[in-house]
Amino acid sequence: MKESRKQDIIRTTAKALMQYSISAFFLKEVSDMDVYEKLEELQEKALHDDTIRKTLLKTREEKEPILAFCKQCQELGYEIYPMELINAGEEFYATMRRSTNGGGENSPKLSGEDDMYELFMTAIK
Repeated sequence: MKESRKQDIIRTTAKALMQYSISAFFLKEVSDMDVYEKLEELQEKALHDDTIRKTLLKTREEKEPILAFCKQCQELGYEIYPMELINAGEEFYATMRRSTNGGGENSPKLSGEDDMYELFMTAIK
């Protein structure tokens, strides 16, 4: 094998390893976030990148919008799963209810406040 070909292979391999290392570091950073942090970061990206915003908003048209949304999130590097999203909404709502009108069962039902998907969509609309 020619020396120049060997050098090309070494450079290509080194570049691929560097990109893999950066990607692995980024994914570790994202995977250490909780769902609220992931959604907040994704919301910022969507508000600054019209392509991402439109792609996420388009999930509303799908037969299973939450599944489509989570799939898009994963393709963007954010591991968000349907049950995680639903649970986050319920936790958010429960915290809000505890903090209003004495909390607990005396608090009024707030329509849609437990749906993190819809809250996210409203924020990027």
